[in-house]
Amino acid sequence: MNKTVPVTQYYKGKPIATYTSMSVAARLSGAYVSNISEVVNGGRSTAGGYSWKRAGARSGSIFAYTTGGSLVASFRGQEGLESGVTSVPISRVLQVLRGQRATAGGLVWTE
Repeated sequence: MNKTVPVTQYYKGKPIATYTSMSVAARLSGAYVSNISEVVNGGRSTAGGYSWKRAGARSGSIFAYTTGGSLVASFRGQEGLESGVTSVPISRVLQVLRGQRATAGGLVWTE
């Protein structure tokens, strides 16, 4: 995961700050950068007591990344996945989004 990705910090579902990078977010929030990255990539639910998302990510969009952090594709929510563009089973993608598995189809999925 590229640590220079801008991220937004959420508390109880409300955005409270946006940072220019995960490293800056970690330094200012007290959360570990590796934990912020895991939250952004769907591997855990919180870091430092906060939720985190990529800054500018549209609500409802689903993003697919390589395990190395490169963006592969974005979809307009579950409907975009159901269009048959990807061969990855939707049930597996949803498991990743819920934190029940790390990858689906060899990709990391986030909202």
